[in-house]
Amino acid sequence: MAADANNNIYVANYQGNSVTKFNTMTGTVSTFGQKGNGAGQLSNPTDVKVGPNGNVYVVDSSNGRVEEFDATGNYILEFGKTGPASDHLNSPIGLAIDGAGNIYVTDNGNARVVKYSL
Repeated sequence: MAADANNNIYVANYQGNSVTKFNTMTGTVSTFGQKGNGAGQLSNPTDVKVGPNGNVYVVDSSNGRVEEFDATGNYILEFGKTGPASDHLNSPIGLAIDGAGNIYVTDNGNARVVKYSL
């Protein structure tokens, strides 16, 4: 779960293969992402964070990657892919973003944390 400066809360919906966005000021609810392995599609998302740029980063666990969306849910890019190499992921489950623009992904299947730079 993550919150942004515009009163939005983002929640990864693992079984729904999507992200739900709640606006706490207006009470509006929207969803983005759908089941699949293509650009902007998700398979068992496990975590979501908002970066310093306002974009939303989603751990796409079963696809072994992190996807980046803008605040309205438009797909931007993805990074990571399934495998054992140092920049690959295997069943990632969580992420954190530091003030220097680095993303740390908990790579469950490879028993490590992988660092990416924004």
